Amino acid sequence: MTISSGYMLAATSVMVLIGIWGVLVHRSDFVRCLVSLQLIFWSSALNFVSGTFLFNDVSGAVFALFVICMTAAQSAGALSLFYLYYRKRLQTDRKEESL
Repeated sequence: MTISSGYMLAATSVMVLIGIWGVLVHRSDFVRCLVSLQLIFWSSALNFVSGTFLFNDVSGAVFALFVICMTAAQSAGALSLFYLYYRKRLQTDRKEESL
């Protein structure tokens, strides 16, 4: 059983749209915004892997691994910043802060 490239492209496009919607709706919440960004990056990695199977070339899988590693580094950095923000403000919601 194989999945056609059109279905895979449609699935990754829907994942990107859901991720963009999540970033726009949850701007005030760090964790939800981070999860939405993760969804965007994972959909691009899935798109690279589907291109690997479509064109029988390993470079898409290598680039997908690069995207996954960069996403992990981004998550670690963002969660450490989130932890420092929480220690200083003792809240996680950015709506109630004043500049």
